[in-house]
Amino acid sequence: MRKTVNILISGNGGHYFELVKLYESLRNESTFCNCHDFIVLTSSDSRKIDLQHVSLREIRSKNSWWKSLMVFPLAILINIYSFFLLALRYRVNSIISTGPGTSIVPIVLGKTILNAKIVHVETMCKFQDLTLSGKIIKNFSDLFIVQNEELSEKYINEVTYGGRL
Repeated sequence: MRKTVNILISGNGGHYFELVKLYESLRNESTFCNCHDFIVLTSSDSRKIDLQHVSLREIRSKNSWWKSLMVFPLAILINIYSFFLLALRYRVNSIISTGPGTSIVPIVLGKTILNAKIVHVETMCKFQDLTLSGKIIKNFSDLFIVQNEELSEKYINEVTYGGRL
């Protein structure tokens, strides 16, 4: 019997630190989505949480659009492979994401193939509109949380205002 886990997904930098804050509040809950165990999927090298970490590839280069074109197809395939290895080993109960685009592939696969619960927390840096990854993930999320009231007013009935992490 495979062990049931919740997956925490983030990119690097601020997204990872938002995930750390989110995990610190979730671990104090008796259970989250009927499961106590968490695994981190991230493109960050940081290890601020004492959990198993699985690496994801960045799907774009922040410095060069040309490098992004070259990296994108391979990064997507590697992320699909990494996620499926994880899904074969564990029963995925829920996926909790703080973005960015790195989280799109596992969320789409988790929702469509594994029927996992999806929770996404949009970065607090966005006030006018959702991020590109947020616009995509919103369509797959069971719960989409924004940290700014302006966005909750703009996307009434589509997002939940959760305040700052």
